[in-house]
Amino acid sequence: MSLARLILFLCVAFGAFFLLKMILIFFRGGIPMADLMALKAAGTKIVDVRTRAEFEQGHVAGSLNIPLDQFQARLEEIDLKQPVILCCASGGRSGMAKQMLERAGHTQAHNAGAWTTLR
Repeated sequence: MSLARLILFLCVAFGAFFLLKMILIFFRGGIPMADLMALKAAGTKIVDVRTRAEFEQGHVAGSLNIPLDQFQARLEEIDLKQPVILCCASGGRSGMAKQMLERAGHTQAHNAGAWTTLR
């Protein structure tokens, strides 16, 4: 491999890494992981929207389980004036829960993506 190809490869790899990082921050609600961890350390409520069976197989200590299919009916369990961290298996369901909270007027909902990132 020539030096020019190696440099081109490294530039493309760096660009792809940067783009992936920005996509993850966007889907996490625009909040960097360090800020998310600071919220967790401050005692922010964590709501896991996976099914009960998934939650029982492992979850963040102290988190509340509200499965996505019950989320709309159980919104009153979440204080709309306090920050909340949402998580699931990959970030898809917690992203939907974040949208539900935003429609209900919650302005401090954060999608953490996979619950394992909060351990």
